[in-house]
Amino acid sequence: MSKIMRVRWIFGLWVAFSFLVISGHGQKQVPKALEDWKDWATWDEGSRECPTLYNKATEHLCYWSSELVLEVGAKSGTFRLDLKVFHESWIALPGDQKFWPQNVVSSGINVPVTLHRGRPSIKVAQGSYQIRGGYSWQSLPRRIPIPKEIGILSLVLNGEDVEFPNRDSAGNLWLSQSRRDTAEKDFMSIKIYRLIEDGIPMWLRTEVELSVSGKSREEELGNLLPEGWILSSVTSPIPVAVDDSGKTKVQVRAGKWNIRLNAFRTTHPEKIAYANEVVPSVESEIIGFKALPEFRMVDIEGLRQVDVTQTTFPNEWKAFPVFYWDTKTEFTLSEQMRGMGLRRPEGLSVQREFWIERQGKPIIFRDRISGTMQQTWRLDASTGHELGAVRINESGQLITKNPETGAQGVEIRERNISLEAVGRTKTLWNASASGWQTDVDQLQGVLNLPPGWRLVGVTGVDWVEGDWITSWSLYDLFVLLIFVIAVYRLWGWKSGMVALVATTLYYHEPTATMWPWFFLLVPLALIRVIPEGRFLKIVNLWKWGALGVLVVCLVPFYFQQIQGLLYPQLETKPMR
Repeated sequence: MSKIMRVRWIFGLWVAFSFLVISGHGQKQVPKALEDWKDWATWDEGSRECPTLYNKATEHLCYWSSELVLEVGAKSGTFRLDLKVFHESWIALPGDQKFWPQNVVSSGINVPVTLHRGRPSIKVAQGSYQIRGGYSWQSLPRRIPIPKEIGILSLVLNGEDVEFPNRDSAGNLWLSQSRRDTAEKDFMSIKIYRLIEDGIPMWLRTEVELSVSGKSREEELGNLLPEGWILSSVTSPIPVAVDDSGKTKVQVRAGKWNIRLNAFRTTHPEKIAYANEVVPSVESEIIGFKALPEFRMVDIEGLRQVDVTQTTFPNEWKAFPVFYWDTKTEFTLSEQMRGMGLRRPEGLSVQREFWIERQGKPIIFRDRISGTMQQTWRLDASTGHELGAVRINESGQLITKNPETGAQGVEIRERNISLEAVGRTKTLWNASASGWQTDVDQLQGVLNLPPGWRLVGVTGVDWVEGDWITSWSLYDLFVLLIFVIAVYRLWGWKSGMVALVATTLYYHEPTATMWPWFFLLVPLALIRVIPEGRFLKIVNLWKWGALGVLVVCLVPFYFQQIQGLLYPQLETKPMR
């Protein structure tokens, strides 16, 4: 980079930084000291004067096209396009490399057509233009590519107006397949759905559904946002323009179109309504509310709640409370409690109980759910759970399928609930802990095993009682280790391994005890080191006495094991 260019870039950055500082202090005009340098510092950023998109402030819209009039015949065709250019830009023209625009004239002046980004295009400066051009071909083509930026199209085919040009989503205008439907009157119906998301900032999600018939045209939708909301983004399959005052206009053609708008505000609204001088686009709207209980508790005043299943509300918002709004009136969000903290209402508490059949499956469960519902107005069972019966506050409930997920569940119409559900599940392996597709604050479960079964262990829980793994304490492990080491030192590693396996399985069985085994090990160890004599005789008596005590202790143990094998229902202490 040359020194001159480097100096220009450095000085340009300094001027841009000065603009930012000035704008940060609320001053909109460039100071006189920098006014003479403005054009020089922004010599390569002319597009910054173009309007920006609401959903992407860094992307500029440097031209706005109006109606495209296309007249085609068997051997030739012409087009006329009106547009307004805010800064020097490349304008894509109808056609492609096969059907190249010829004799293109911009406001009476011939302009060259070049290939730009794969499309025939012309470069024009700032201003308003009427661009004309033509085509020639041997026979009428099947299609002509039309730039997606052009929303309104009028087609004259072989001297006849085509009321419904056949234009696909890729932008192609099909001539050989043009629709020649009976002309319909220009008609457009509007439906507006909204969702308020509480928080900081508070968001207003809006979906505008347009049903259009008739010719391609430009329509005014008016101001789509209530007073005080700031537009953040617009998503639309058709061209949409929103001015500084919030008024919206669209270029529509026959079909059904959905436009999404996102708006926000950083302060709590005293009321939600349209401005006095604004005429709402529709007389009534369906509006939902997504609460944020951790942030605050809010009640909606001035609206009537409706059954969302009886409306055409968007499916992704149907999980929230829905209200009917007469747009001529206003409503408020009444703040009841703010900064929940420790005052946050209790959530759901689930108590589960399982019964495993003798074959191991299916598994019967009974859930008792109590607490306060905050945002969810439907409870769906988790995957793999089949509901048999559900009662809420002692009243039987109709079990239905969620149309979106297919999961079984019930509708909830009260915040404070006491629910009891009975059903089946095929397995507990990797199963949902709560059994329901919602968050819970407390969860307890009891597992009833068939006679003769033992529970090895349970994972994924905070606390468990009654399984084999957690029944081992440090003291138990220490006793097991001492016994196995003693057997290993007396009779070798093979005997030690047998003692390890047998004692591990024996230790926690009912009526099992370890002290007779240690009482026997002591004389067995002493016999190996004590010489012949009177003391050896005493140790032998000790050995035979300990052996007798061990036999006495093992008799009830073996009796219980045999009884449990033959009649497991008589087990004295079933593990749960």
